[in-house]
Amino acid sequence: MIEVLEKAFIKSIQEMLEETPKKAKRMMKNGFISSIEILSSGERIPVFLIIRPLLLQALANRLLGEKEPDEATLIDLANELSNLVVGVAKVIASDKGKDFTISTPQFLKIGKFEPKSEASLHFKTSHSFCSLYIGAVRG
Repeated sequence: MIEVLEKAFIKSIQEMLEETPKKAKRMMKNGFISSIEILSSGERIPVFLIIRPLLLQALANRLLGEKEPDEATLIDLANELSNLVVGVAKVIASDKGKDFTISTPQFLKIGKFEPKSEASLHFKTSHSFCSLYIGAVRG
């Protein structure tokens, strides 16, 4: 699943920002936190995106023409990015004969994220960083 999510994130950013994100070592644990679940064979796999505000601002500028988006717009974009990445992952998985459904994205908070899982991906764009964590979180 992690390989599919990696391809999906790269493709999503390429489509939204017209740039190819690079893998990063820097783990994001603070930022806008959005989650979405992958539902497969009765299993629920949570996917969390931790997105730095500068990346969301770049998306607002590029997609909406807003140079100074308000917090509500940034929250909507965090959820939209989560939905797009996991939706693209669903298409990629389907092409490989694996089907799953996805939940509606949920915005959790702006702040610190405490992952339990070691399954993660970290990316850098020309604007900022973003991390994806697959699995549970600490209380």
